[in-house]
Amino acid sequence: MKAIFSLHIIYLYWYKDMEKLRNWRIVKGISVKKAGALAGVTGIQWYRYKIGTRRVSAESLPIVARITGIPPHELRPDLADIFFSTHGRG
Repeated sequence: MKAIFSLHIIYLYWYKDMEKLRNWRIVKGISVKKAGALAGVTGIQWYRYKIGTRRVSAESLPIVARITGIPPHELRPDLADIFFSTHGRG
């Protein structure tokens, strides 16, 4: 039971962060397909990012962060240290 509760909490935090992708797209007034194209992925992949069934890949993280203005550590907290140590902060 404790493990299920922990997974649920993790999912809620992940979903909250991915809501930022949805909000960015809505504010910009662009489609899921267009958002995906800007990030170099399909619209389906962008939708999966948004609903939390897929994570932004390490390869796509710099692009998604740049186009959305959402810091990499908010999109992928688990990759932020790796990303910063390889590419520098900023």
